[in-house]
Amino acid sequence: MRRWLLRTLLALALAVAAYRVAGQLGGALRSIATADAGRLAIAAAFEVVSYLFIGSVLRRLARDRGRDVSLAHAFRVGLVAVGLGNILPAAPVEGMVMGARALKDRGIPQRRTFVAVALVQWYCGRALLAVAALTTIGVAAFAGDRASPFHHTWPALLGAGAVLALVFVVTGAIASRARLHEKIGSLVRRVPLRRAQRDHAARWCKAWSAEMRAAIGSRRDRALLIVLACSASIAEASCFVFALRAAGVSAQPALLFFAYAVGMLGVFVPLLPAGLGFVETAVPALLHEAHVPVAAALAGVLVYRALATLLPAFIGAGALGHSRLFPLRRRRRPDVALTGPDG
Repeated sequence: MRRWLLRTLLALALAVAAYRVAGQLGGALRSIATADAGRLAIAAAFEVVSYLFIGSVLRRLARDRGRDVSLAHAFRVGLVAVGLGNILPAAPVEGMVMGARALKDRGIPQRRTFVAVALVQWYCGRALLAVAALTTIGVAAFAGDRASPFHHTWPALLGAGAVLALVFVVTGAIASRARLHEKIGSLVRRVPLRRAQRDHAARWCKAWSAEMRAAIGSRRDRALLIVLACSASIAEASCFVFALRAAGVSAQPALLFFAYAVGMLGVFVPLLPAGLGFVETAVPALLHEAHVPVAAALAGVLVYRALATLLPAFIGAGALGHSRLFPLRRRRRPDVALTGPDG
């Protein structure tokens, strides 16, 4: 009953906020028409940098027994798996499947391809948690000032930041826990199935868990992966900041980073690919509390959506279509590169 009431209140709050935001659509379109082209170019550059970091994460995860993919190909696979995949109805599963197939075309074993694209989503999610925790705690630290628009909510912000930081730490501990496959195997063997089925399921879990550990690598590798993923998230947050700056929003960067973190948490809302609708409603409503005009905030969010959601999806769709139209040409290249002394 409490869960139903909470969801109902949240839906009503979003509906009221959406109604207020929708009334400013005309002003938002006018702000977009007069947007600063220089800042738009900087925002687009940061989005490209974000996908370069995502490609670097994917490239490290996809390495297997001497087989490797170039950064350029990993960049294209990232656009398919993350850019295109996150806007599809079954996001992020569809993007993961398409990205895994693109890696398989480059000679990466099938099991490693699925592990790599799944872990990219995992590390991107953890990076978002890290950025959200830091920005929330940062805003809470400055909210003690009576002039701050969040003066009365700083304890809640501090608590929310602490919870996000705790989730970040816990998810990292789960991914790096030693002998995870043995724990999973022991749990599977307790499932009420026939012995042959239990043994098969236990072997399957052990193989996939071992593949995941091999992809993640050592503690140093794990640290590098999360640094790269956080760099990708910071670059995308910078794209968000410059997109809003281009639309005329003059709020402090710390507040804009906080708004980005709040909006991007909508990615975790079920049945909303890429947080569609949540970001466009929550961010202008939040910035309005900080005395930012709703029309300018909505214009900035729409610009950001065009650069960070629609453009990567469009390019990812083009990369996917090219790989389907010219599959043989794309498969010959890795065969030459991966041929070793043994032939």
